[in-house]
Amino acid sequence: MDLRIFRLARAGGIDTNPTTFTQRAGTFASAVAQNGAATLLTRREATGLHGYVILDGKTVAANAPVHLAHTVGARAEETEMPTDLADSPAIGRLVFRNSPALRETQSGIDPTELPRILANALPADSWVAVSMRAPSNKERKRYSPWLANRLGTATPVHHSTSPAAMVISITAGGASQDEVRSVLAQVTAGLPGFDLDSDVTFPATRHRAAIGAFIAPALAAAALIGVPFIPADVVALAPAVFSFLTPVLLGLAVIAGIAAAAAFTGKLV
Repeated sequence: MDLRIFRLARAGGIDTNPTTFTQRAGTFASAVAQNGAATLLTRREATGLHGYVILDGKTVAANAPVHLAHTVGARAEETEMPTDLADSPAIGRLVFRNSPALRETQSGIDPTELPRILANALPADSWVAVSMRAPSNKERKRYSPWLANRLGTATPVHHSTSPAAMVISITAGGASQDEVRSVLAQVTAGLPGFDLDSDVTFPATRHRAAIGAFIAPALAAAALIGVPFIPADVVALAPAVFSFLTPVLLGLAVIAGIAAAAAFTGKLV
């Protein structure tokens, strides 16, 4: 996938009228929904707090960067990320935690409040990313009865049922797990209309294939040291099988070693 990154440089102020802001944001969401997905990234760098949007080529062609920049009073400048976000010592993501229904309205929101919260919440070199896409028809079909049951009404009125509503995933990176938890807690507290209880999970930093670093030498030792010590009378029971045993074990050792190397170098995640 051809991903392109745009930095949002301040070029005026955000129109704080909730209706106007919602309409402009809806235009951006529509461009994303029709053409793929998008990731909004806020990162604390040495020069201050910076915002980025990461899009694929089709979404860029639909002028999504322009629509977003217009929404937040900025201009979109194509750029490259200065460092790899995956290098953060701790990376966590929000997951839903089952709980009684919570209520949080979007009525009368101030669109500028969340950026202020992020400006205070993000320590140096930390970041928050919100990935979004349009829900599938199957997701909408399953979500409607779930929401009705959660709110205790057959015809729920909720901002998530809007045609412009998106499925989002929120991830953050920082110096420690406690720092990431703190950042995500402040984000959810300041996010207008966020009425789901949540928890933070920290995915494994290495692919499971990394265990090959231990398996490979064990297989090699079995092939080079263990096989020659198998009693001759045992080998005589199936000579054809034992003739292939050493090369097979060595081959498996090589495969395990390659997989482990790929996991440790980030080729497998």
